[in-house]
This record gives sequence, C-alpha cells and structure tokens, in this order.
Amino acid sequence: MIKRTITTRDYLLFVEAWIFLALARFIIIIFPFRIVSQILGRVDRSTNDTNNSENSLGKSKPTAIGTAIFRASRRSPWRTKCLESALAARFMLKRRKEKYIIFLGVNTTTNDHKPLAAHAWLISNGHIITGGNATNVFKIIGKFHG
Repeated sequence: MIKRTITTRDYLLFVEAWIFLALARFIIIIFPFRIVSQILGRVDRSTNDTNNSENSLGKSKPTAIGTAIFRASRRSPWRTKCLESALAARFMLKRRKEKYIIFLGVNTTTNDHKPLAAHAWLISNGHIITGGNATNVFKIIGKFHG
C-alpha cells in the first residue's frame, strides 16, 4: 500500500476549499438565482457550445484546486453538489487571478420516468476543475466567464 503524505500546501488548499464551499452553500441558500448568476461571472451569450474551451492564457494547471474541492466536499456536513463546487472553485481561481468558464447544462436525454437533470461544471486552462467528465451529455444553457 502506498502511503501519501499530505503537504502543507494540500492542507491549506483543503481548508480554503472547505471555507469556500460553506460560503457557496450559504449564497445558494440565501440569494435568488438572479443574484447567484451575477456572482458566477459575466454571462457569455455566444452560440458556441464547446466544452473543450481553452479559456486562459496562464501557464498553471489549477487541477489541485479541483482535488481540494473534491476532498473538502466529501467531508462537509452540508450539501455540496455541482453548483456549490463550481462556485467555490470560482472563488479560489479568482483569488489566484486565473480565468475560468462555468457551464450550466441540462440533460436532454431524460424520459418520463426520470426527472430533468441539471449540472454545473467549471473549466480553467482547458481542464475540467469541477463537475466531472460526463459533461458531454448535458446541453449547455448558460456560460459565465471570469
């Protein structure tokens, strides 16, 4: 068995992610979506529905932020679904002056037996930071840049 030591950087990212997940959950509970959408970023009204957007000119790969959010979300006592994760990642990337795109989508392949499924994911530097890899089954209904 390989034992991985947790670095100070990993721990600090975890704590930051946990705090921003709490803030994101609070914002989603308290404010109506029209306010939440303003917090997400600038609305992108382009008709290009690509998920593979290389939206940042930066050289860093903030995938460590995605890992920290994933770990913190598994250890939080409140709901941490895709929208909370995307919002928390947005806060963390904004602190580091990294560009991002948050996508909101709906699953158009649902039938009468399944409820409509919605999903949010965040991409930075061409990498999916939050939201997983199954984003191709969702029709994009909103994009927010930051």
